[in-house]
Amino acid sequence: MANKISTSRRKSDGRGGWNTGLSKETDSRVAASAKKISQAMRKIKLSGGGWNKGLTKETDYRVRKNGESLLGHPVSEKTKDKISKRRRDHLTKDPNGCRCGPHLRETGQRQTQIERILREVLLSEFPEVVSEKRFGFYRVDAYLPPPYHLAFEADGSYWHALHEQENPGCYQRRDNYLMKHFALPVIRLTEDELRMVENVSG
Repeated sequence: MANKISTSRRKSDGRGGWNTGLSKETDSRVAASAKKISQAMRKIKLSGGGWNKGLTKETDYRVRKNGESLLGHPVSEKTKDKISKRRRDHLTKDPNGCRCGPHLRETGQRQTQIERILREVLLSEFPEVVSEKRFGFYRVDAYLPPPYHLAFEADGSYWHALHEQENPGCYQRRDNYLMKHFALPVIRLTEDELRMVENVSG
């Protein structure tokens, strides 16, 4: 496809991509779902949109600078402690009205917005999608039952980055665990990618 999603072909076990061992039909149907997201991203790009649309030049620069300053730098133990405390403080507040993933699950409310978008994209190509399916120590956001046996994750910008800062490599180890113990490939899509789909289709 012209505008590939970089996360869709991530290697899970060091030996091959997520589609290793899939039938040609299954691989093509998964690719069709990914293509819809890619097409949406391409439309956003051509129309001049993007995650920073509407930001002032100064704000855009500050956001980019803050993000780039963290690249390639290890997180100190002191910073990890601060992040952990902030997360605990957030999770202990009244969850009613909060739309973050952990609070939505705690209160039994519906999926987060990006999880809903992911589910809708998959249901447009596959007859059954299971939400919050547990495999061993972990749950996946969306699961395609056999004959597909594929997992999808909607990586929210805030929580995904926070967990990765606290425990670098945690998501790669998680994906490796699911592949090793359940032969389960995991396809990850970022919040920006999923929101672009909603913006185009909405």
